[in-house]
Amino acid sequence: MRFAVLAAFLVLAFSAPACTHAWQSRLLILGAKGDSVVALRLDVTRDSDPERRPLYWRGDLKLCVFAKSMEARTVGGQTILLSDQDYEADLKDPYLSWLKEARKLPGFKEAKAKQGLFADYSDTCSFGWLVSDTAKLQLSIRYRSGKEYPVARVAQPEIIRSFMQNYGEGATPLSKDDTLYMILAPTLSSVRVYDVGGRKLLAAFLGSGDPVVPGDGMTYRPAETVFSIGRLARIEHHFFKEPMRHHGRGFDFFVWLE
Repeated sequence: MRFAVLAAFLVLAFSAPACTHAWQSRLLILGAKGDSVVALRLDVTRDSDPERRPLYWRGDLKLCVFAKSMEARTVGGQTILLSDQDYEADLKDPYLSWLKEARKLPGFKEAKAKQGLFADYSDTCSFGWLVSDTAKLQLSIRYRSGKEYPVARVAQPEIIRSFMQNYGEGATPLSKDDTLYMILAPTLSSVRVYDVGGRKLLAAFLGSGDPVVPGDGMTYRPAETVFSIGRLARIEHHFFKEPMRHHGRGFDFFVWLE
């Protein structure tokens, strides 16, 4: 039984981060070419510049084809600047522009969103749950069918080690009275299930951050929330603002469910 897993990563380099700082490496699923997944990879960092704009995301948007070997072929890309307040509005035109390019790829089949939810940064949701092997630094997701799909096998070792060494430990104190703390282990945020040519594809965002200290841009949901599939049903709307925790960081991955 075949499966494909992809984790999209960047090496984190925080040096005295500002309170608004966050990082995300996202996959906006467009479709597939055979076993290869076609997605827009959005690698952005959140920051602020009081003299120019209050809060923004800056980085790269790339149209990629991810092969079974997990190697990504970049079809094209651009730099991108997104207002945190108008994140989806600013992303819409670049998204639609690269969707047109994806549709030109030979053998491209569009993805159709079928189910989705926000898991409120928990290690379990109604779609499945995370399974950790701290000895092997291995993280998997167990779908509700019971089958486990590895998440971390193509990860940069330093990122997975940072996540996994803290998995299950909960919080790392940042102050003597423990009122400030950072969750370092990855947990689930958005979880989406797509139909691509009759095959089922699961994509999810794994992230971490500080759930206690209020901060600019902290927009994660208070509990598991189901996506409005009416909003995501058309491929033209397969983009949304990922809820992020304070000082959050995280990445999307996908698996073929077979």
